[in-house]
Amino acid sequence: MANTVTLTQMVDGSRIFEHRVNITGDASGEETATVFLDYSANNGPSGGTAVIDKIQSNLEGFTAELLWDASANTQAFVLSENPSVHSFKHFGGLQNPKGTGFTGDILFTTIGLGSADKGTIIISGRYKQA
Repeated sequence: MANTVTLTQMVDGSRIFEHRVNITGDASGEETATVFLDYSANNGPSGGTAVIDKIQSNLEGFTAELLWDASANTQAFVLSENPSVHSFKHFGGLQNPKGTGFTGDILFTTIGLGSADKGTIIISGRYKQA
């Protein structure tokens, strides 16, 4: 079997997005570099990237790492267990460093995901021109 991962696009406009992932572990292992936001399949401008303005999470029994997709993925943020809200808009949001081979996608990796562990992550942000 595989972990249950449900991705939901709550808002995906020409300038802003809000996406949610619900995760339930089944003891089959970690989610590794799983796509959270597929930039090319959404409304982002060609050659641009996503900016993360806010992250809300509630992780029970595990932690998670958000990554900017590139040839060598770059860490965007680490989420701890338990409920949390992080706002980055007041300083311009979390910016993609646009490493070699960047795609604009946001990925996530779980750490310590076990059987019956559950979590939700919501990312709100905007699309930025190159």
